[in-house]
Formats: sequence, C-alpha cells, structure tokens
Amino acid sequence: TNKIKDILDFANNMSFKNFLGLMKPEKNLKETLKILHDKGLKMAVFTNRGHSLHYLLEHYEIDRFFGCKITSFDVENSKPHPEGIYKILDFFNIEEKDTIYIGDSSTDYFAAKKSGVPFLAFNNNLYEAPVISDHKDLIRYIK
Repeated sequence: TNKIKDILDFANNMSFKNFLGLMKPEKNLKETLKILHDKGLKMAVFTNRGHSLHYLLEHYEIDRFFGCKITSFDVENSKPHPEGIYKILDFFNIEEKDTIYIGDSSTDYFAAKKSGVPFLAFNNNLYEAPVISDHKDLIRYIK
C-alpha cells in the first residue's frame, strides 16, 4: 500500500511538459478545430487528465478553440461518470441532443451514454458507436 501511494504521488507530481516534444497531435486535428470554430460551434474538452491538459492545448496552439475545459480536478467524479459532461452542458446552456461527444475510450463511451449525449468513437470500435478515423470526418456530422 505504501508502494501504491508512492507511485500515485509520483504520477500526480510528474510534469508532462517534459514529454510534449515526444507527442504528436492527430492528423487534421488543428485544421478541423479551426473549421468548426469558424462555423461558430461551441467546443469543450472533458478529460481524466489533470493539469497537463492546459500544457497540451497551449503547446499545440489549440487552446483558443475550446470554450470550456474540464479536467479530473474540476469534478468530484471522473469518467465514466458524466459529471464533466453535465458541467459542459450547463456552461454552454445547451441540451444533450444538440451535442456530440467524440472519444477514444470506453470511459468516454460510457460517460456519453450515461449523459444521453450522442457519441462518436475516434479510431476505436467502441460498442455500437459510429467510428471516425480522421478528425476531418467530424465535419459531415455537423449540421
């Protein structure tokens, strides 16, 4: 148990800034975000990441596209609990039916399902969800 606590402390205090140079954004991500943003869509991020989210968004110069950013530090219940989705819906004052959740994990899928928000799977065959393999494929789902 002390070993587990030490590992969790290490992980929680690790700076992901050191790894940003090794990470690469998905193909067409920035271009698609710009198109959607220019269409006036409200976009948000809900992640189980902590403070590293802000470094990632700034590093890849995509921070400005997201009006709401919910991390594990902003909720009492992390994914798959839908608390973060509810916060986003409240923030933008929108309904579930007017929203699309794009995710790549089962925790994303279950958070969306529990909240009633339609879900698109990114590069992952998750249950019965439609799959997109390129961010630009998102554009066809936007009315």
